[in-house]
Amino acid sequence: METLFQQLYAFAVTIVAGAAMGVVFDVFRALRSSAQPRSLLTWVSDILYWVAVTPVVAGLLLHANWGELRFYVVLGMALGLVLYFVLLSPVVLEVLFFIG
Repeated sequence: METLFQQLYAFAVTIVAGAAMGVVFDVFRALRSSAQPRSLLTWVSDILYWVAVTPVVAGLLLHANWGELRFYVVLGMALGLVLYFVLLSPVVLEVLFFIG
């Protein structure tokens, strides 16, 4: 049985994992918009997104709670995504579009 500290740590890591998913999504979104995508390019970039994100999230979950999928894991990742898109995504996209 996990201690409360271990569960809180795993919850914090899942929030970071959700935010990391958002960052990678914004990078792919910026690349896709600069390429004027067609349907095939959109499909391929969606597959590449999941290929890039899945090992990162799996590694973070293995590190945080031995890869156990619990409700707080899903909740933490959703919370991380929402916080990222509300607070940081506009700034990150502005930087990415300025660079590109």
